[in-house]
Amino acid sequence: MLKSMITTASLGMTGDVVAQVLRHRSKSEVLKKQHPVAPLPGFLLDTQSFFKMATFGFFYYGPLQGVWYPYINNVFPAAGGLASFAWKVFLNQAVLGPLVVGPVFAWTLCLEGRMDLFKGKLQHNMLPTLQAGWKFWIPAASINFWLIPLNYQILYMSSCGIVWNAILSAASA
Repeated sequence: MLKSMITTASLGMTGDVVAQVLRHRSKSEVLKKQHPVAPLPGFLLDTQSFFKMATFGFFYYGPLQGVWYPYINNVFPAAGGLASFAWKVFLNQAVLGPLVVGPVFAWTLCLEGRMDLFKGKLQHNMLPTLQAGWKFWIPAASINFWLIPLNYQILYMSSCGIVWNAILSAASA
C-alpha cells in the first residue's frame, strides 16, 4: 500500500508541475504577442497546487488504487477473456472515475477553505470532467487491463495521469 501511495503522490506532483509549466508557457506566449518587447515573467511553482495534488495522491488516490486494481483483477481475472476485460474497462470509468473526480474537487476546495462551493462544482463540473476523461481514460484503461501486468498497473495509470494533467492544462489555457 505504501508503494502505491508514494508512487501516486510522486506522479501526481510530477503531473501538477507539468501542468503548471504548460500553463506558464501558454500565458507567456500570449503576453509575448501582446507586448513583444516586454520582459516575460519567470516560472514560479505554485506550491499550494503542488501540495494539494501530492497529498491527494498520497492519502486518497494511492490507497484507492492500491485496493482497486488488485480487487478488479481478482473479480475479473485475465482468464475471463474479452468479457472480463470489457467489465474492467467499464467499471474503471463508471465506478473509479466518480470516486476520483468528486473527491479531488472536495480535496482541493477543502484545502482552499472553500467547501461551500463543492455542491456547485459537482453540479457544473462533474459530468463534463468525466466525459472528457472517458476520451482519454478508456483507451488508457484498455491498454492497462489488456497489456500491463497487475504489479505495474498503478505505475502505468499514474503515469497516464501526468499526460492527462498536461491535456487538461492545454485545454484550459
